[in-house]
Amino acid sequence: MADTVAWVARATKIRFEAGFMATSTGEDQLSVGIGGDIPVFPPFLVVTLPLIGLFFKAILPRCPVLPTALDTKTVRASTFVVSFITFVLVVKNTELALADVGTSADFAAVSSVATTGVFAYTRNPIYTAGMTVLNTGIIVAGNSLYVAFAVSLLVFYLTLIVVPVEEAFLSNRIGSSYIQYIESSVPRYLPNTFLWAVGVLLAIHLVEFAVKFKDFRAGKIGEGGMLKHFLMTFVWGIVYWKPLEAEETMKEKMKKKKKK
Repeated sequence: MADTVAWVARATKIRFEAGFMATSTGEDQLSVGIGGDIPVFPPFLVVTLPLIGLFFKAILPRCPVLPTALDTKTVRASTFVVSFITFVLVVKNTELALADVGTSADFAAVSSVATTGVFAYTRNPIYTAGMTVLNTGIIVAGNSLYVAFAVSLLVFYLTLIVVPVEEAFLSNRIGSSYIQYIESSVPRYLPNTFLWAVGVLLAIHLVEFAVKFKDFRAGKIGEGGMLKHFLMTFVWGIVYWKPLEAEETMKEKMKKKKKK
């Protein structure tokens, strides 16, 4: 685990030392930085987004995510520690799988696709663990829907910018073997059964939101309570809708490309 933490720290340090502007890379590697293929190194957002959430927590009405009985330092700290350790283990196993094909997770040069180990269950193990496990630990530790709202923006960034760029790059670079991997049963993030379960929760919360909105207009619920329900609905929405939508869009593109 210490090696993995050191690797993450080293990769982040290199990005800071190189600055935020992208540098030119070969055709076998994506460029990272402003003006590059990946405009922002994802770990930067993992650090900055929770801080933004905590800032809004300090200046806006209180919107906790935990019931009072669970709002203790022990629960919050232990949840974060467990989620962080789990995330680090996923990173470690991802690095091992990528090393087998001669590359690494730090947007290094790539020549073949990894399909074994954690990649047999998800095409993006680190992103998946970050958006689910690590973000859960951060949200519980911060105990605020503002933090939940802020870190959920990582789903937008990864799903709409980073992953599509990576998939297009790997499709062109590796070719048919990667396209077959995309078209296999291995999901982009999580199995569709999980996404549909989250979808049910979203549907339930949408109904609750509509009811609460009526109460808000009738003066039965304050602005803080209404804001809480709005943020929760938004968070559930992007956690469910964007990954599912992106997965379907990518499969359609692959089908069209195959027909041509």
